[in-house]
Amino acid sequence: MSREWKESAERRVRLPVDSPDIFSLYQNWLYTRKIPTAINKPGREGNVEYIRLSQAYCLGEKLMDTAFKDAIIDAIVSKAEAPASDCKNWYPVGEAVRFIYSGTPEDSPARKLFVTMYVWCGSENWITFWAKREDLPKDFLIDLTTALLSDRKLPKGIYPWVGSNTCQWHSHGKETLCYRK
Repeated sequence: MSREWKESAERRVRLPVDSPDIFSLYQNWLYTRKIPTAINKPGREGNVEYIRLSQAYCLGEKLMDTAFKDAIIDAIVSKAEAPASDCKNWYPVGEAVRFIYSGTPEDSPARKLFVTMYVWCGSENWITFWAKREDLPKDFLIDLTTALLSDRKLPKGIYPWVGSNTCQWHSHGKETLCYRK
């Protein structure tokens, strides 16, 4: 509501694409300074809460409310640390990732948190499952791949493609003789 902004002159901030439910979460936080995380169910039901928290973080980004965004991050971390009713920890997937990547800048701490969660706790089936059902943001996949490659331990010994057993990389299969024989 800076003086030079039209919203200040109009004394109105329009949020046409933000849901009233998410704004209500923000309004509640303004009065209580708390972000509740209550859905401890596994799978899709539990991810609904991550989706709401991701949407709320994006609202905080629009409103430039750093304290609210920090509270949302703490709520996401709290939810990730608490096992669900199936005694497993669940993490943001699919739609929650898309909200964060579509509503935040490249250097967003929320993006970094999601990538870190995938690096530490993710498995290959997360990517294949969500890639078949929904598009994961290209920027997320680049960030994730970069993080995985930068954090990996390099194998020791000779490269697997060096040596005489190059047939493992050929297309001829086991039934057909190699062109070299």
